[in-house]
Amino acid sequence: MLKKWLSAALAVLFIIGFIWISGVPRDSFFELLVLFTLLFSIYSAGLIWRVEFSPWAIVGLFLLVRIPFFFHLPLLSDDFYRFLWDGMLINEGFLPWGRVPVQEKLYNFNDPNFARLLLANMNSSEYASVYPTFNQLIFGVSYFLSGPYLKTGVNIMRSFFVLTELAFLILLYLRSPKKIRHIVAYLLNPLVVIEGVGNLHFEAFLVPFLAYALLVFDFKKYRHAAILWGSAILVKLTPLILAPALFFKTQRPQRLAFLGVSVAVVCFFMAMVQPWSASGGLENGLGLYFFKFEFNASVYYAISQFLIFNIGYNPIGIVGPILGLVSLMSILFISYRYKHADVFELSLVIYVVFLLLSTTVHPWYIIPVVLLALCSERYFILIWAYAVFFSYSHYYETLEPKWNYIVLEYALLFIAIILENQRRKWLQPAFRG
Repeated sequence: MLKKWLSAALAVLFIIGFIWISGVPRDSFFELLVLFTLLFSIYSAGLIWRVEFSPWAIVGLFLLVRIPFFFHLPLLSDDFYRFLWDGMLINEGFLPWGRVPVQEKLYNFNDPNFARLLLANMNSSEYASVYPTFNQLIFGVSYFLSGPYLKTGVNIMRSFFVLTELAFLILLYLRSPKKIRHIVAYLLNPLVVIEGVGNLHFEAFLVPFLAYALLVFDFKKYRHAAILWGSAILVKLTPLILAPALFFKTQRPQRLAFLGVSVAVVCFFMAMVQPWSASGGLENGLGLYFFKFEFNASVYYAISQFLIFNIGYNPIGIVGPILGLVSLMSILFISYRYKHADVFELSLVIYVVFLLLSTTVHPWYIIPVVLLALCSERYFILIWAYAVFFSYSHYYETLEPKWNYIVLEYALLFIAIILENQRRKWLQPAFRG
């Protein structure tokens, strides 16, 4: 009885915390940090005490922590302006790929004033869109249903998130009850809720496809896994980093089938756009990440600050691509050397290596790491889902990195990696009974 009352009390506090944090802007960093710490403490207590709810209570809690965000525009990110811009282009009969927003003639649009509003608030308006087909379909449908009504368009996109995550929860409950505890823990993680439904970052929309793909892959249903993995790539390009691992883990007679089905799924949906315009747009947009943009990095920041001190300028144009190459080689080595490890843990290590060598690590980039850490039972790594929130200190007062928070974030992550290694060695061959 006491445990039931405790569970109910934690659930109520959890909901109140989300109601509060949903209305706090990102420049109120200390208020955000206090609220996020409270939410993460409640979440951690639930994990440690193994708090359990009935299926209906889980669905209710899943919805109640997300509903408060529908009353606000995203307050921690302005990416939604770009999403609706791409959706507007599609409804105007233009393909977003290859088109740079600042070069558009706004008087060509049906609603120039709304186009002007989106352009004025958009970040990276000098770069073409990098969002794959499934994203663009959601952008287009959302604008089609909302028209020039900002909050309506945002909430339609949020509805796609909620319905996809809810379907994911129900499907796993029916098909794979052994993983349901991990999926519930993932869907209630504060970072996942805030950066997903709250800030409309599509990593949260990606994870159901990726998680189910890895689960099916683990059951050696390679063709089904290929369809789901290809679908994940059509949401975000980052699942491509798992290509070497999935290739080496696929049994030899099935490798060509797995690759063929994956490529077919991606190509079929990519055919909805003109490949020649898409390639130019991706080259223009991805250049932002490798040659221009830096945020909350670890290895890159250490190298760049050392070089800035010694040579007097920021060498991102050189260091960024070099780290990208090192990341690729590291992923290839890990994928081959540890191909017999559990697929979730192997994917977790690859994602962590990729992010540690990236020039840009936004909080929402960690969302797949949350799922992979839970499914591989590497719980200490979840501390990163808390510590990455320190990066919002970038927006406090002056727009610049706050080094004390960045050092603390990655110190906690490296401690978590060491603790996990002491608890159980990394990437041991998966047990097959």
